[in-house]
Amino acid sequence: MDGVGFVNRVNGTPRPDATCWAILALESAQAQEQLIRSARSQLTSVQSKDGRVCITPYHPEAYWLTSLAILAWQGGPEYRESQAKAIRFLVEYTKILTKKSPNEKIGYDTTIKGWSWMAKTYSWVEPSALGVIALRAAGYKDHRRVQDAVSLLMDRQLPEGGWNVGSSIVFGQALRPLPENTGMALQALC
Repeated sequence: MDGVGFVNRVNGTPRPDATCWAILALESAQAQEQLIRSARSQLTSVQSKDGRVCITPYHPEAYWLTSLAILAWQGGPEYRESQAKAIRFLVEYTKILTKKSPNEKIGYDTTIKGWSWMAKTYSWVEPSALGVIALRAAGYKDHRRVQDAVSLLMDRQLPEGGWNVGSSIVFGQALRPLPENTGMALQALC
């Protein structure tokens, strides 16, 4: 059984990210137990063999929502295997750029490894915060990857406080914080 997925717009097709957020909301409200199970089943049906959950099977490099899937499967004993595969993928994934360009003056350390939105790009605040939150919820708070991502979040904090997507300075100007990114970073750090 593939289960039921959730859409992110009227007349849309089911998306794994919308399904994860719906599971988390329903779980938080302690509502619709059967619907939660069905949605978790849907997530399992779109999980890749290596454990990642992608936005679409046509873009396996867009793996960022694997962290959300780990959280969505939390508390569902029949999904422990799917969650374990996703955890393994997340802690072992290394296709993240960490090279520092000597000519870059961007205000942060690109050599610290967190998680990125897509394969072979630099680490960003939101996917790194989600990775920390998910792995801590699954009992991996002391894992080296979690500690590295915490270091990344501290490095990406803006000079006046708060966080944005990940850049702290652009063209010599300090950027402003964004509420969503600041909230995620704070949740990951608490």
